[in-house]
Amino acid sequence: MSQPRVLQVIDSLNIGGAERVLINLTNLLVKHNVEVSVVQLLKRGVLTDGLDSKVKCFVLKRASRFGPVSLFRFVRLAVQFDIIHVHMRHNFLYVGLALCLVPSGKKIILHDHYNVYPETGLRFWILKKLLRRQYFISVEGKGVDWALHQLQLSKDQVFLLQNTIKREDFNSGNLPDTERKQNIVLVSNIKPSKNIMFILELWRQLKERRLEMHLQIIGVVQDPLYYKSVLRFIDDHSLKSLVSVDTGVTHVQEKLSQYVLGLHASAAETGPLVLLEYLAQGLPFLAFRTGQIAEKINLRFEEFIIDTFDQNAWITRIQSLLSVTHDPQELKNYFEDHFGEKHYIEKCLEIYQKVSDS
Repeated sequence: MSQPRVLQVIDSLNIGGAERVLINLTNLLVKHNVEVSVVQLLKRGVLTDGLDSKVKCFVLKRASRFGPVSLFRFVRLAVQFDIIHVHMRHNFLYVGLALCLVPSGKKIILHDHYNVYPETGLRFWILKKLLRRQYFISVEGKGVDWALHQLQLSKDQVFLLQNTIKREDFNSGNLPDTERKQNIVLVSNIKPSKNIMFILELWRQLKERRLEMHLQIIGVVQDPLYYKSVLRFIDDHSLKSLVSVDTGVTHVQEKLSQYVLGLHASAAETGPLVLLEYLAQGLPFLAFRTGQIAEKINLRFEEFIIDTFDQNAWITRIQSLLSVTHDPQELKNYFEDHFGEKHYIEKCLEIYQKVSDS
């Protein structure tokens, strides 16, 4: 059977986990000769240039949720494709309702990136109705269970597709060990859910104990008020010599050779993708146990995963990780074997085949 024509749908390709997944997936599909296009419902996002040059990218510039002009433009575009692969629930609600207006019979996939699974409410009821004859991809096992038991979809409609990233290769090499010795990095978009304040509190404790290590926070500001509170905490507790914040990095993996340890403190995520970036560059890390990726990593590198927010436990684990040497190549190999692009695209093409044949 020939490859299906696929339309990837998202609101806008701004910086975020789902957006990066769409770009990685789309570029991999191009490499495997799948005819794939992208539509951004709202506006052209800053990550758009990351798409392969062969990908047609449409921007609807939707002014209102159900404005008739953009709704008609979307329907006219979507009916040209065999599979409409929609990222995130709110976009699926728009797409599902839009295609109810025409007898298209198109196969629609909701690629779910959220980590909250409601059981009641109007949106839940509409989602359940729209998915009745469509398909659902989750990035974690909890999402699969939710789709089967709460949305009441059949096993033939539900798929697990764990996230991946593209591993970058760089020729710059690592900094000398003497320069990297106490350099620790926190890659995290700057917003409350990322729990950056917990890490800053750790650094306040480290300073009081005279355990001085340098922390570099790398991330995009997604909540300006929270960003101000981060800077204020650093200033109020005289941490400027120990903590730096860089909000202008666009190629994170290229920077990771400068550090000996990565951190991640979000309490709830489906990924988290940053752990894959750490692995891909051979960087050991300490992360709270949340999401499918963390669960899988815990099976092999349990020292990298922690299931408490007790400050003393984190400080003890950080010291322990800094006291041993991890082979960067072992971490890179683990990434390729369990999260690499080859495994990911094969799984996605298998899903497309099942959807096409159904």
